[in-house]
Amino acid sequence: MTGPESRTFRRSLAARAVSLVALLTFGLGLVTRSSSAPAGIGWWVLFALTAASLAGVVSAWGDRVTIDARGVETRSLFAGRRLAWSEIVRIQEHRRPGASPSDPPRALFLVPAQGRRLALDSLEDFETVVARVREFSSRR
Repeated sequence: MTGPESRTFRRSLAARAVSLVALLTFGLGLVTRSSSAPAGIGWWVLFALTAASLAGVVSAWGDRVTIDARGVETRSLFAGRRLAWSEIVRIQEHRRPGASPSDPPRALFLVPAQGRRLALDSLEDFETVVARVREFSSRR
């Protein structure tokens, strides 16, 4: 459900582009390998990498994260999850090694009282994601 304070984010353009490049690279490698030699261990390795790349494309192009006053909801083609702000006990900000505490975080981890943590990373307009998480989490 979306409201006036609700905003939905998708994966960053870079994350989506990397997923496509990986699929093209491994897919072309698989086609080339298939046409030049009988299937062997190398073919199976390329097949596995191509399948993993296809899953990455589906994930990168299908993921959506909605942040609103009620909490954070993630959706993909395969699953979804919602964490209410009241369920979150801690927000961990991840920065690059050696980065100053004043540097912007590269990822956020929302740690609920029960269950596994929710990672927010590689999203478009990540500065806005961080600002919204800080704003809404401070309201609880």
